[in-house]
This record gives sequence, C-alpha cells and structure tokens, in this order.
Amino acid sequence: MNTRSIYSTLFLAVLSSTTVLAQTSEWSLGPELNGFGVGAGVSYGLTATISLSAELGFLPINEISFNDEDVDYTASPDIFGGIIGVHFHPFKGNFSLGVGLVIGKYLLDVEAVQNTGTVEIGNMDYPASDVGTLIAEFTLEGSWPALMLGWRGSGFNFGLGVAFVDVPEIDIRATGILANDPQFRADLDEELDEIRDELELAVLPLIRIGYQFGI
Repeated sequence: MNTRSIYSTLFLAVLSSTTVLAQTSEWSLGPELNGFGVGAGVSYGLTATISLSAELGFLPINEISFNDEDVDYTASPDIFGGIIGVHFHPFKGNFSLGVGLVIGKYLLDVEAVQNTGTVEIGNMDYPASDVGTLIAEFTLEGSWPALMLGWRGSGFNFGLGVAFVDVPEIDIRATGILANDPQFRADLDEELDEIRDELELAVLPLIRIGYQFGI
C-alpha cells in the first residue's frame, strides 16, 4: 500500500467515525430530584456507548423547626452543588455506568433548646437553664470523585451512586452561663467526639430521579 492509499484509508476512517458520531449524538435535559435537592440534569450522547452529563441542585428550605422529647430544634440547611460525569452505556441504551466529580457544599446549623429539667452532656447532667441553647454546625464542602449507575438520557432517569468525601467539620457550643466552665467544656468536647465518630463519612450516597426531554 502506497502513502496515498494510507492517507485515503485514514481519511475514510475519520470521516466514518465522524458520521457515526453525528448520528448518535443527542442532547437531553429536564428536571430532577438529586442528592442536593431540587434541580436539573443535562446529558449529551457522544457516541452510542459514551455520554457526558451535568447535574445541578439545591435545597429550597431555609429553616426547619420541630420538637422532640421536650427539646425545640431549629435546623438551617444550606445545600447546593452539582455533578459532572462520563458514562458508559454497555447496551447502547439508557442504562449507564459512570464516573464523575461532585462539587458542592452541605452546611447545616442546628439549635437545640430544652426548656425544663436537665441536659446530659458527656456523663454529666446540667440544668437546662444554665446550658442555654446548644448550637451545632456541620460543614462538608469541596469536590470529590464519584461512581454512578442507572438510567440516563431521554425519558425517565434514575440513578444511584457514591461520592468519596472528606471528613466533615463539626462544631458544637452552648450559649448559657456554663459556656466557659472548664468541666462543662470538657464534657461538651467529649460529646462532640462521640458525634464526630458517629458522623465520620467515607462515602456520601447519591441519588437522582427525574425526566429528560430529547432536543
């Protein structure tokens, strides 16, 4: 085969792959509920077996208040973020396996007020009036790799996955007259260590459900 034939073969191969790409490329977008709350997703079928995606979501709730066992709780969440991913469609349909990057923040402030009785902090009981309001702050913010699977593309969308996240930052403090008491602070730190042990995350579950319209 001469040089001209080689170039001709390569040109036909590139032209053929471009034609296949043009025939299989597809945009789809639509609303969804995802791990961040309410949002939207968009997918682009690069080939019959490869697609790209982007998702965005936020939690449209500023404050949640409730009472449990005579304790008044007020939670103020601030959750927002998105996911970008590359997906493999082994059966050339909507089922996909993907890898991606989660970028976002999970911020939560919780205030707890017990109006009567005592509050157990560490291994000690303290008068609720002396403790005042307990304020806990939970922060998880950054970017993390993720694995995903599910149905993606035009039509019904559903997906599950996990993001490999950092250890969240957790802080807790009180507003009462015991706030600067050394023993109280030591017991509060002990309580905080127990909370950190319970909430230490290695993975963050991801879920998405929605519908995308083909364009």
